[in-house]
Formats: sequence, structure tokens, C-alpha cells
Amino acid sequence: MGKIVRDPNDKSSWKQLLLFCPVILAKPKRGGARRNLSNIINRRVQEWDNDSEHTVQPQTNRASRGKKSDNSSLAAAVTSKLEAGNFKAAVRIICSTDTPKQADKDTWETLRTKHPDPPTDSRAPCDPKGNQHFDPLQVSKENVMKALRSFPLGSSGGPDGLTLQHITDLL
Repeated sequence: MGKIVRDPNDKSSWKQLLLFCPVILAKPKRGGARRNLSNIINRRVQEWDNDSEHTVQPQTNRASRGKKSDNSSLAAAVTSKLEAGNFKAAVRIICSTDTPKQADKDTWETLRTKHPDPPTDSRAPCDPKGNQHFDPLQVSKENVMKALRSFPLGSSGGPDGLTLQHITDLL
């Protein structure tokens, strides 16, 4: 900014200003678990100050790339698991012989036979407004005590060990 203020007609200063964001804030390449975005940006700013000529690295678009081979997909999956520190999953991926099914008509028909459409006469749940099944449950202290006293003597409320006496004291 200082160079532009001193000489507004300097094209190289304008070029530097316009390239600053695409170079410094460009999406970093995929890294390991120790990748720290602030460190990457700080390093780029230091390199920016030391360089005199700056260029924007072309971003590759995933859609424009060719189809990945099975080996590169496997390597990417294993690398991702290793970077996350999940060695068990990485080994499981490497040792697996499973492969995705091809998306074709036969696969679709097989899935349809295993998971048929719901019956046409099934009804969706009704609107809770005005339906007595959706009314809120209101219980009084007396109702709770009556239900608790219906348990046999010496029984407990479950693994927490609460007995009827403990619950009565709480209420």
C-alpha cells in the first residue's frame, strides 16, 4: 500500500497488491495432522517480503481432472487415515478386498428388491395439532408417589441403587 501511495502509476506495485490475497490466502495443499493454517499464512507472508516477483499458483479443479485409478483412490484413503493417526483403519483399508458396485441397472434392481418401496396405503404421521396422542403428559407428585409405592418392598430403581426411601426423601 505504501508503494502505491508513493507512486500511484507504478504497475508492479498494483500487481503486488492485487496478487497478495490470491497468493497468501490460497488454499494450502493437503497436509498432515500437524498442519497449522496460521503458520502457513505467516510463512507465506515472510516469503512474500523476501521475493520480488510473485505468481499465483494455478488451482486444479477436481472436476477437470481425469478419473482416479483404483490404486490412487486406495492410496488417498490410506493416506487420509494415516494422517489422522487411525492406523487400524488404514490397515483395514489395505487388507480389504471389497470394492464398490458399479452404478448400473442390475445393481439398481438388486437394491430395489432388497429395499422395496413402502406400501401405497401407508399413511404419514398426522399433524400433532388437535391429536390426543400428542398431548403433553402432566403428572403430579401424588401420581409419582403412588407409582413408586406400587413397587414391591426392597426393590430398587435400577443399577443406580435408589430405593423408595431415597426417592421419597428427594420429593
